[in-house]
Amino acid sequence: PSLQHDPATSHLQPLAQQDDLAIAHHQQPAQQAHQALAHHQQLARQVHQAPVRHQQQAQQVLQALAHHQQLARQVHQAPVRHQQQAQQVLQALAHHQQLA
Repeated sequence: PSLQHDPATSHLQPLAQQDDLAIAHHQQPAQQAHQALAHHQQLARQVHQAPVRHQQQAQQVLQALAHHQQLARQVHQAPVRHQQQAQQVLQALAHHQQLA
């Protein structure tokens, strides 16, 4: 005879069903807690990576700034070079007029 039909164990059957229901009831919150933990771990990784990204962006900004400063120096020096070239041209012109 099966356990269900055995008078000695038949009263255990409803208890076993209750246990199954209780286990199922506890498994759902456990799964939710597990998902929440995984989500928090993912957020923690993102928060940890954010300063690295910010540092990279800051380095890019500093490089761009240095490049702009370099260009500004070149632009600032250009009139000086042009003036020197103009003086050389004028000197050469004067020299040619003197020769003529």
